[in-house]
Amino acid sequence: MKMGAKRALLWASTVLSLAVPAVAEAQTAANSDEVIVTARRREESQQDVPLAVSALNTDQLARANVTDINSLQGTVPNLVISPGQGSGGSTPVFAIRGLSQQDLTHLSDPSVSLYINDVVIPRPIGGNIGFFDVASVQVLRGPQGTLFGRNTPGGAVVVTTQMPTQRFEGYVSETVANFGSTNTEAAINIPMGDALSVRVAGMKRDSDGYITDVVNGNKINTIDEGALRVTADFHPTNTFSSVLIVDSATSDNGGTGSIALPGSSGGAAQALRDHYHTASGIPQHSDVDIFSITDRTTLNLSDHLTLRNIAAYRELQNNTLEDTDGSGNFILPIQRITSQNQFSEELQLLGEQSWGDWIAGAYYFKESGDDQGLSAGAFAGCGGSENLTYQNLNQYSCYSNTWSTARNTSYAVFAQADFKLDSLIQGLSATVGVRQNWDQREAVIKNRTATACRFTLDTDNNPATPEVNPGLAGCALPLSKDFDEPTYNISLQYQANDDVLFYLAHRHGYRTGGFGARASTQVGLSRNFLPETVNDIELGMKADWHPANTFLRTNLAVFYEDYTDIQRLLTDPTTLPVTTVTANAGGAKIKGAELEWLFRPTSWFEFSGFWAYTDASFTDFQNPFNPADHSLSNAPFARAPKNIESASARVDLPVPASVGDANIGVSYFHQDRYSANDTFNAAYSWQEAYDLVNVNGEWNHVFGSNVDLLFFVNNAFDNTYTTALLQITPTVNSAIPSEPRTYGVRLRYNFGQ
Repeated sequence: MKMGAKRALLWASTVLSLAVPAVAEAQTAANSDEVIVTARRREESQQDVPLAVSALNTDQLARANVTDINSLQGTVPNLVISPGQGSGGSTPVFAIRGLSQQDLTHLSDPSVSLYINDVVIPRPIGGNIGFFDVASVQVLRGPQGTLFGRNTPGGAVVVTTQMPTQRFEGYVSETVANFGSTNTEAAINIPMGDALSVRVAGMKRDSDGYITDVVNGNKINTIDEGALRVTADFHPTNTFSSVLIVDSATSDNGGTGSIALPGSSGGAAQALRDHYHTASGIPQHSDVDIFSITDRTTLNLSDHLTLRNIAAYRELQNNTLEDTDGSGNFILPIQRITSQNQFSEELQLLGEQSWGDWIAGAYYFKESGDDQGLSAGAFAGCGGSENLTYQNLNQYSCYSNTWSTARNTSYAVFAQADFKLDSLIQGLSATVGVRQNWDQREAVIKNRTATACRFTLDTDNNPATPEVNPGLAGCALPLSKDFDEPTYNISLQYQANDDVLFYLAHRHGYRTGGFGARASTQVGLSRNFLPETVNDIELGMKADWHPANTFLRTNLAVFYEDYTDIQRLLTDPTTLPVTTVTANAGGAKIKGAELEWLFRPTSWFEFSGFWAYTDASFTDFQNPFNPADHSLSNAPFARAPKNIESASARVDLPVPASVGDANIGVSYFHQDRYSANDTFNAAYSWQEAYDLVNVNGEWNHVFGSNVDLLFFVNNAFDNTYTTALLQITPTVNSAIPSEPRTYGVRLRYNFGQ
């Protein structure tokens, strides 16, 4: 489809949505079109929430073949997901409306936070493993700092798993696809009397991978992972319930697999190979173990007052080895060894009054961790005849280790209220929310090589004298810094009728500050970076229309963001070995629009899609390596594609009821190119534009049985492109190749009630 035709189609949908307001006056959407979300920490219709939120339920996730969080890419406006290069393919990295995370250590935090069952996951390593038996995924766009806390200035990705019911039921599902891929899922729901129900679900996923290492002949991006979840719902009375969720997940995967880019070291040799053959020779791996316990207790104090408590504990162990340069030379393999645990406690009080609804609460979060970033290769002084078979980089005498331990603590109190203003104008209401955040970051830097400390210290507390290297015995620098910031939101919404909502919102979001761990002096390591903040204005309309007995849903959001003290992970091109530093990069203005639509002209045909436009540019970007240089202000804004578009069509097939229910769907996705780097504006620092076409078909209740079949083809035209570009130096650049055409079949057997 040509670009002009796509634009015409998108604008035609907008014009149609504005041309039929009178028809919707006396009609409401069918119950099947009701989407329940928890974007304001209570259940309500997506069409009643005055903010941009997209939600996918179990059936929609299955149809889109979303088997992990990375594959949410293409399903939601202005959401860009890429694998964390150097951190394993199980690590999703999010960007929403151009706000993203660069440094994945525990000394900095994300701009877009991942929540699983109401619990924040600040370190997304392994975030893809536990994606099974999912009830819904919600993507909240724009600052969410009042009810979801700090580190959500870009938004939040909220995953909710299936909860137990009072019915005996379950399923077994098996997916078989090319590249030796299999995915087995099973769940059983068991009621144990009137007061207790338990759901047990598990997953096992394997793949041979599609990227080959030409040095040793091995597949690089293999998958071998499994997970188990037990959820118990204890509800002895009508006013009390406690849901306990215990999760365990593990992976023994390969690496993500990088290829050298044209114009880069190794690029000429890579050009002689295809997209899915690269030279490494290093035994890449990604081993992850996760264990978590979550308890969500609810007590109804009265018909209009509810007390809710959410307590959670999570442990993470990770050992990942990646060959990031993909050049065929021993330049920069990176190993990440992470040990992390966290505890959080959130107490909420929710009320319903004649004048509106409200929520108030307090929050506590504590995280402890040990993070090692080992590197070897030419930059660390290794020779050209090294043994490439080592599983751990500390087996090389020339390795270096960016090593830190950290303890991060956060406290907050918050309140939000919705006020009915019908006395002024029927259907008018206002929302006001505020949160006060207090954060403390404590760290001990222990950067070293096998024989020496990698930084110098001011041992005599006299800046006039030179810093000295303390040696391995004294290689520890303690750091601490406190941050605090209020976040808030204000919105005015007008429910014109049962089907049309207009809203105007203003929000202030905050991402806490931190430390970089890669400098070589005490002065450099002690220089913390400041929190970043976002002030936005969002104007939106959510509407359901019924022209000529059809159904049309159009959700439109227009936004403007004032983004200050932007945290950027910048490569220092002036030194070797290469170092990177997290710095505050001035300010930016981001503006854009998002349109989602669903059109159902008949009961057997559905057309849906979205269009997202983002225009992001720096207002000031000071070069941290040359404070007098502001030329980077003209650099492209990273990770902010200008246009992201999707269109899908689904047709129910005319088969007899005795045969079952069958449908077929086709979806198209386009993403513009975008800059993947903040400091260099070279041709190979741009993530190229790409287009995808996916096809799937469902045959449910096969011949009246409890068997469902799903067929899928992703990337049907086998387009090749790259993701997760990494610029190591101006002459060493790499990227992760895209997934090729994949196809397969999923068989699911449902049993019980």
